Amino acid sequence: MEVEDHDLLIELKKDIEYIKAKLRMLCEYDSHLEERVRAIEQKYAYIMGVACAIAFVVSLLVSWMGS
Repeated sequence: MEVEDHDLLIELKKDIEYIKAKLRMLCEYDSHLEERVRAIEQKYAYIMGVACAIAFVVSLLVSWMGS
C-alpha cells in the first residue's frame, strides 16, 4: 500500500509539472496570467508540503503500531 501511495504521488507530481509547463507557455501570451500562475505554484508547494508531512506522520504511526 505504501508503494502504491508513493507511485500515486509521483504521478501527481508529473501531472502538476506538465500543467505548470503549459501555464508557463500561456504566460508568454498573457502577462496577468503569470501572477496567477505564481499563486497556483505557491499553493501547490503548500499542498505538497502538507502531503509529505501527513505521509511522514502516517509512516511513523505504522512503524510504531508494527513494533
